[in-house]
Amino acid sequence: MTYQGYLNEGTFLYIKARCQPKQWNPNELDFKVTSIELLPDVKEELVQKITIMIPLSVLNKELVTDLALLTKSHPGSTELYFKVTDDSDNNHMSVDLISRPIKLSIGRELITYLKERPELAFHIN
Repeated sequence: MTYQGYLNEGTFLYIKARCQPKQWNPNELDFKVTSIELLPDVKEELVQKITIMIPLSVLNKELVTDLALLTKSHPGSTELYFKVTDDSDNNHMSVDLISRPIKLSIGRELITYLKERPELAFHIN
């Protein structure tokens, strides 16, 4: 088995596969794994950007400081975007911002921080 070394409990994998008709019975489908890689090894290639959506009502100095510390402590190649929204009236205005000088590596600490704050949302790619 070519991929036997990857099949360990708790290992996060990136698997590419295809579904195709079986060679000797075209009425049945066959699932063929074409490649297996460790997910941490391909994460930087696959994750190109993260957009963090911030309502204007929660945007304050503490939030900016927290995000600045998180991004500076995890440098990487992922582009960082912000979308600041103002839903206080019926206009639903938003401003898209890009942080050109700061690129980061998306890790567990950043994702946990964002998930623990229901007022914030994020989108990868």
